[in-house]
Amino acid sequence: MKHQKIGRKFSREKKQREAMLKIMLGDLFIKRKMKTTLAKAKELKMIAEKMIGQMKNPQSLRLLKSRLPRNITPAIIRDLAAKTASRNSGYLRVLKCGARKSDSAQIAIIEIIEDKNNESKSAKGGSQPKADQPLAGAKK
Repeated sequence: MKHQKIGRKFSREKKQREAMLKIMLGDLFIKRKMKTTLAKAKELKMIAEKMIGQMKNPQSLRLLKSRLPRNITPAIIRDLAAKTASRNSGYLRVLKCGARKSDSAQIAIIEIIEDKNNESKSAKGGSQPKADQPLAGAKK
């Protein structure tokens, strides 16, 4: 019976499944967005939500580094923790994209939801002139 058994097998052995999810976690944390099958996205979401929650605790850095690929640096972990600081949970979003043409597998996009405060600060970055200053190259 499958009572109280959590997780999907993906027709792989345990070590292969763990390696696949570890690599997908690393790609997700670096790129912040990825396209995969719906089942893999849901499984990845369960694991990544817990990891992002642990990232907020600075003492858990060694534990996180042991569970993530080597290309994930402490700077990436700190950056991601800062961008999700105001949330208590719900760090990821899974969007369904339809079926793949070749095998009709359901495709989804999984992405990290970042703080609106951090995005608006970077968007302001001085690209728009202030109201009291004339535009560059404008004649008086």
